[in-house]
Amino acid sequence: MEPNHITIFRTKQDKFFVWDAKAILSLRTQHRIWGQLIGLQKASYFSQILSPGPPLLLSFEEALLTQQKDLATILDDSQPYPPPTEKEKETFLTHRKAQLLEAQQKYDQYRKTMKTSYNEQNPSLSVSEPKQIKKIKIDFGIALNTLDFLDNRNLEQEKNLVTQFDDDPENSLRLKFMVFSDLWNKGFYVLSGSKFGGDYVLYPGDPDKYHSQLIVFVVSWEKYLISVLDIVGKERLANSVGKATVLATVDPLEGVKYLTFKWQGVT
Repeated sequence: MEPNHITIFRTKQDKFFVWDAKAILSLRTQHRIWGQLIGLQKASYFSQILSPGPPLLLSFEEALLTQQKDLATILDDSQPYPPPTEKEKETFLTHRKAQLLEAQQKYDQYRKTMKTSYNEQNPSLSVSEPKQIKKIKIDFGIALNTLDFLDNRNLEQEKNLVTQFDDDPENSLRLKFMVFSDLWNKGFYVLSGSKFGGDYVLYPGDPDKYHSQLIVFVVSWEKYLISVLDIVGKERLANSVGKATVLATVDPLEGVKYLTFKWQGVT
């Protein structure tokens, strides 16, 4: 496997996880695969504030796209983990203790430097007045990569996830993936739209910096003739969250097609 290749772990519940922080950053910044951070981490080592962190949970569409674009390898991680051996426990605790000691040394050096700098600027004050020193956010970056202790699992590589379409009699999974893939190819960040009542929401750039203006509803070609009331209902929903409605379907002959609505109000 290539050094920079991304590894995705598929669990027994058909969930797809990325645990490596560098891989998560690569997926988001280089490949527009956003996923959802479902873990918690401290904003910095000495902070009590928690923010979203690894692992990254990917949708089926995101996992299949990374596989088809050869961006990642998907491994079957459906078997339960055996309890850690005493040697593995000892290795883990030794590694963590060394990291904590390193962090404490860096913090002590930082405090010493700050006190020295402060007293040089304020010679009339004593070093014993640390409350006068302005606190700043500092991150010593000592996160522990659990995967370092799990490299000996020898997991099997998943075959092409397209075979999962065979278990989808209504073909909805295939339709959603075709729409997702087409939107991704057009340059959008495609995120789940479930909290907005749709299938996807589209971002023109980094979702942390841009506002989404489009919500996508995927409908089958056979059911593409929908009532005016359905259209009005979807548009009222989209308008309430400041977005326009996009109906997406797949024409068997011409591929993915889109129809966009924008609420104009009543005059």
